Amino acid sequence: MGAAISDALDVLECAQGRCMDYFMQTDEVESECEYLARQNAKTRPLTKRFWDSLAIRDQHTRFEATAQALRVIRQQFGE
Repeated sequence: MGAAISDALDVLECAQGRCMDYFMQTDEVESECEYLARQNAKTRPLTKRFWDSLAIRDQHTRFEATAQALRVIRQQFGE
């Protein structure tokens, strides 16, 4: 896995960890979701699910949904 992919996954990890307390549908997170989707076609629906999950109103549900999506995204990149 390349450094750029690892960096993009780290951005999503940070967003996931902070999403209970902060609005994380930022331009940076969106950009990294799009980057990962371009690197592996299988991740496109997963990054979309991650992005959409960041908008869930209930903070606990939002946290769990983003964690689940991120786990699967990481698996797609062999992490």
